[in-house]
Amino acid sequence: MAQFIVVTTKEEQEEVLQVLRTLKSKTVPVSKIAKLAKLKPTRTRYVLEDLVDAGKIKRNIAKAFNPHYIRYYYEVLEDK
Repeated sequence: MAQFIVVTTKEEQEEVLQVLRTLKSKTVPVSKIAKLAKLKPTRTRYVLEDLVDAGKIKRNIAKAFNPHYIRYYYEVLEDK
């Protein structure tokens, strides 16, 4: 199976972190986070994954409708 790696920039990560700080752990779709950060939704998904892997944010389950449809909220762990 083919794999590809998407590298996100520090600027993109900081934009998403700023948006998550203003949302204060509210459950919102990735598309809204992307709109507020002025990024594309697919790019925002990669940024969120990188931030989770770096330990800067935590992804928590807000509501699990079934194993394939889960809503998340993001908690900022590292503040300035």
